[in-house]
Amino acid sequence: MTTRADIFMTFWVIYDHPKDHPDDWVVRRQYLVRKEGGGSEVMADRNATLHRTLHDARTAGVPPGLFCLPHQPGEPAYIHETWF
Repeated sequence: MTTRADIFMTFWVIYDHPKDHPDDWVVRRQYLVRKEGGGSEVMADRNATLHRTLHDARTAGVPPGLFCLPHQPGEPAYIHETWF
């Protein structure tokens, strides 16, 4: 079971019309959590917000004051950007 103490980073990922929501931009909060015995893993929040435009996803789905990391080589094509 993951507790708040296990979470050491929270970030938001904007998805470009993923398969589960092909008509929308999707924002999902994710967590980097400590694993027992060392290391870490990413866990996604069950909730997602759906948006018609990228602008709406950025302004309504991502908290203000964060830093944007654009799509990185090796990431799936549907990941548009990540906010930390």
